[in-house]
Amino acid sequence: MCRSAKGQPPKPGSVQGIAQGKEILKDTCIAAGRVKEVWTGTTFGLAALMLSEGMKDEGFRTAWGVYHVTYETKGYWFRTPEAWEIEGNYRASMYMRPAAIWAMEMTAPPK
Repeated sequence: MCRSAKGQPPKPGSVQGIAQGKEILKDTCIAAGRVKEVWTGTTFGLAALMLSEGMKDEGFRTAWGVYHVTYETKGYWFRTPEAWEIEGNYRASMYMRPAAIWAMEMTAPPK
């Protein structure tokens, strides 16, 4: 997952196929050609899981990356794609999985 420290440039969201130490994972992600992509719906799902586990700051910081790229950097708006990579190339605009953002809204805080 990409995280921004205070004063650092924002990150685009959780990146597929990258370990916490920023090394590329050697698994089926590479064979599928989806390494180093941010998947919007998966990022929102991960953020919802973080919220449900009490990781409020981490969850919103993770989701913020997708928000920042979608609305502030690339202007995808209502054509939110399934995924994009570091160069800004995207695939599957108007994809439905980004609707997973509603999982963040529906997630009850931990008790």
